[in-house]
Amino acid sequence: MSAVCISDATSCIDADAARRLNVGALFAILITSILGVAVPLLVKGFTQGRLFFAGRCFSAGIILATGFVHLLPESFDTLGSDCLPEMPWGKFPFAGLIAMLAVIFTLCMDTMGMTYYTRLNAGMDKDQKNDLELATTASNNGNAVVEPCGHGGHSHTLDIGVSAEARNKVIAQVLELGIITHSVVIGIGVGVLKSPCTIRPLIAALCFHQFFEGMALGGCICLGDFTVKTQAIMAFFFSFTTPAGMAIGLGIASTYNEFDHKALLIQGFFNSTSSGILVYMALVDLIATDFLSKEFFTSIPRQLVGYSSLLLGAILMSIIGIWA
Repeated sequence: MSAVCISDATSCIDADAARRLNVGALFAILITSILGVAVPLLVKGFTQGRLFFAGRCFSAGIILATGFVHLLPESFDTLGSDCLPEMPWGKFPFAGLIAMLAVIFTLCMDTMGMTYYTRLNAGMDKDQKNDLELATTASNNGNAVVEPCGHGGHSHTLDIGVSAEARNKVIAQVLELGIITHSVVIGIGVGVLKSPCTIRPLIAALCFHQFFEGMALGGCICLGDFTVKTQAIMAFFFSFTTPAGMAIGLGIASTYNEFDHKALLIQGFFNSTSSGILVYMALVDLIATDFLSKEFFTSIPRQLVGYSSLLLGAILMSIIGIWA
């Protein structure tokens, strides 16, 4: 354990200026979060066409880089800090272990969610299924059947359609869980900062991060065909989680010690957990869904759009790791 656990970043420390910047950052991040998650939910036809596919791949790159470049290295630094006892924290890579367990946990959540919706569908009576078949047929024939978020009528069979909808519901719910988990930690971490030199670049980086992460989540929520009320609740929690964390950070800034054992362990645990969840969601539920489809294999232009968008999102989010 290090004899001295204090920050050597003594330059540019101005608590009053940092507080003013953090208050402004709170509202800026709130607005960009709302805009990001609202675009897929409010723009008609957003979830259709090549533009949405490119945006989905770009957002997947954002989420993948968030897990690998931002959260996982930070969790290794935190749980391997010299401020923690050498035994056991310095003797074992707990950050990797927790991230791995989070991946397994997310897989279990994914599976249990699909099991729940499958059984729910199996429990529907015959009349309900007939009504759904009629609604699906009417939608395919161009009749006035309105679906949320501009999501077009299902062109496949009822059983496949319900399974796809259930899958999208699970993806949206688990993805939101991972995002909210790390958003609270990020918010608190920014709220307690006392260096305006650190906060200024963070504002732009976090606004960028929240906007495109919100678009990825909003697209998943839209594809899940949730009720308008559920969509609003999910959008609310995403939009207000980081600002709420910042408000908490501002409230405890005067007494918060980032080198305290409990603070380090809590931050490291949540960052590792969030990293595992987001990496799983990006690879399995976002990238694999689009990149391993028959439509992707048979279209060279779609492949070019997908790979370039994914790489662009990952690179841009990785570059932001310089400041955030």
